[in-house]
Amino acid sequence: MCARDASAAPSTLIVVECKLWRRAVPQGEVHIFRTTLADVGASIGFVVSSRGFQAGARRAATHTNVRLVTWEEFQSILIERWYQNHMLNVIRRESLRLFGYTVNQGAFFMELFWHSQDVHEEAQELSDKYYSLADFTRTLLWFKGAIANDEPRMLQLPLRCLLAERHHRWPSLPDDVLDAPALRPLLAALVNHFRQAIAEFNHVLGYRTDESLYRFP
Repeated sequence: MCARDASAAPSTLIVVECKLWRRAVPQGEVHIFRTTLADVGASIGFVVSSRGFQAGARRAATHTNVRLVTWEEFQSILIERWYQNHMLNVIRRESLRLFGYTVNQGAFFMELFWHSQDVHEEAQELSDKYYSLADFTRTLLWFKGAIANDEPRMLQLPLRCLLAERHHRWPSLPDDVLDAPALRPLLAALVNHFRQAIAEFNHVLGYRTDESLYRFP
């Protein structure tokens, strides 16, 4: 399996070979894999083994662009890159309009100028309803994946435990955001709430919402 990381400069070609074997991977497999990396021009390659590696295999990978890892090690190496380069970018893109409706309302007040008092009141109710979600998201993006300057740059899940001492700041975060067990379900929950919120604002303001964008896959 190979993938290109376009976020790196220059872009990085990563090749991964998985060995679900009953024995440790021998030296010969590493030599073959090194040849494969050279043939495709890969920047780095990972051999993922369920049974470890023979001593000769480890020697053959020394001072090369081959990394010999377990599945758990492989995930820990790439998860932070996925979080920083993909997940946070999706959150930033999807939440932008919600920020304008809640935590950064300058342009929003200009929009409301042309609407009735009833619309003003409904919009303010929605702004109050979604303020916690928007402010939490703004904090997450401000600290580049953390919720405070002294926190790790990747969230520790579930958020309900992490935010136990800070829940007073974001009292109305949705349960599926607080209880998401992993990053992918957390991303899906956040994006779905962003889109739900924007759809509700659009309804109050009389704007059309594209239903094909309503749910995040």
